[in-house]
Amino acid sequence: MDVFIPALGFYKWGDKAQRYYDAHRKRGALVWQYLNMPMRVSDPYGHYRMQAWRTWIYNMDGGGFWAFADAGVDSWNRYRVGIRRSYSPLFFAGGEIQTSKHWEAFRQGREDIEIFMMLRDRLEQLQTAGLWNTITENAQSLIDTEPQKVEAAAGGKWGVLNWWESGDRTRADVAVNKAMRLLQRLK
Repeated sequence: MDVFIPALGFYKWGDKAQRYYDAHRKRGALVWQYLNMPMRVSDPYGHYRMQAWRTWIYNMDGGGFWAFADAGVDSWNRYRVGIRRSYSPLFFAGGEIQTSKHWEAFRQGREDIEIFMMLRDRLEQLQTAGLWNTITENAQSLIDTEPQKVEAAAGGKWGVLNWWESGDRTRADVAVNKAMRLLQRLK
C-alpha cells in the first residue's frame, strides 16, 4: 500500500490508531484522510474547510473524498435520487457540474494552508540567512499555535461536522489574515 487513506473518523481512535498510521508512514506510505459524510448533513466549514487544517495539524500528506462523483442521478432533485445519499461536494445534473458551498469551503481550506506553507517557507529562508527577529518569532509562534486554535474554535479535534451544530466558523479567516499580514512584513 503506497497511500494509506482512512476516513477522518478513524483518527478518533487515538494513540492506537496513530501507531498504526505511523507504522505505514515508517515503511514509506503516504498517510491521507478522506471525508465520508453525505453532503446534505455535513457542515461546509467544519467538514470541508477544516479538512486541510487537520491535514496540516496532524502532519498528514493529503486528503480526499469518499466519492467525488457519487451524486446519484440528479443532485438538484432529491425526489429523483430517492433515498440514495450524495457524497459529492459538487452538483451534477443534465451533463453539467456546478459548485457548492462545500466545494468552495474545501478550496478555501486548501488556500488557507497554502498561505501557512508560504509563511513557513519564508521563515526557513530567513532563518537560513540568519535574519531572525521579533517578527519572525511571532510568525513562527503563529504557525506553531494558530492551527490548533482554529481547530479548537471549530469544535475540537473532530470539529463541527454537521451544519446544525454550533461552533466558531470565523477563526480560520482570523488566522489567515494574521498569516498574510506577517507574510507582507517579511518580504
